[in-house]
Amino acid sequence: MSYVFLFITGFLISRLSVRYELVEQFFARLFHGRNHSVQRFLFYLLCAAALVSMFTPNFIAALTLLPMLETLRQSFEQNHNEKIARRLTTAIVIIVIYGCNIGGMGSLVGSPANAFMLAQMEIFNVAGREKINFLSWFGWSLPLVGVLLVIAWAQVALLFIPAKFRREQIELPQFHQSLQLHGSAKIAWQMLVLWFAFWTVHSVLQILLPASEPNFILFDLKIGFTRWDQLATVFGVLYLVLLFAPIFRTE
Repeated sequence: MSYVFLFITGFLISRLSVRYELVEQFFARLFHGRNHSVQRFLFYLLCAAALVSMFTPNFIAALTLLPMLETLRQSFEQNHNEKIARRLTTAIVIIVIYGCNIGGMGSLVGSPANAFMLAQMEIFNVAGREKINFLSWFGWSLPLVGVLLVIAWAQVALLFIPAKFRREQIELPQFHQSLQLHGSAKIAWQMLVLWFAFWTVHSVLQILLPASEPNFILFDLKIGFTRWDQLATVFGVLYLVLLFAPIFRTE
């Protein structure tokens, strides 16, 4: 049952990030006032896209980044010759696609396919399923994501960027998003931190203090409902109430 509220609240977090442009603010802060070499910029962009897609569905992360990619394309065309600008534009688009797809496997909520897998494990009472949680997933996913990110970055940097241009500095445009957080946007960030903190603590408690597994029957299916599932249910309900509070409906 914990998984149900993990995915429900995770989906609402992704909607919150779109509504208040949290992803755009994250990238604006990451690249604000900094110039990087081409290869370093591609690596940072790849890692940032992967990080975002760990906690929002990868297609939402990719769509959210489209305005930023357009801003970068215009900047490249203004500051570089046509051939280099075209190569850079192609490279950043591929980098974002790689980052969003690779990052999606990095978190339990990063891909809707994980929800189907967990549901099947619960239905068929797969042994050891209780050991899979928000935190334990990172144990295998982060090393794999790290390896794939390095491979993806090397591939794009070698195939699309001329060797003599890889270490050149590029000027990054000033993004339109304000770096100052106000009103609901600030609260949205706090809600995101609260969500991450709760599920991290919840996972640690599940690992350190395994609970016996009382069950209830629903449509002839035996569903586990431990004390940690009960805690997740309470948090999920309260979190839904907070997200639908007036502060998130007035702007």
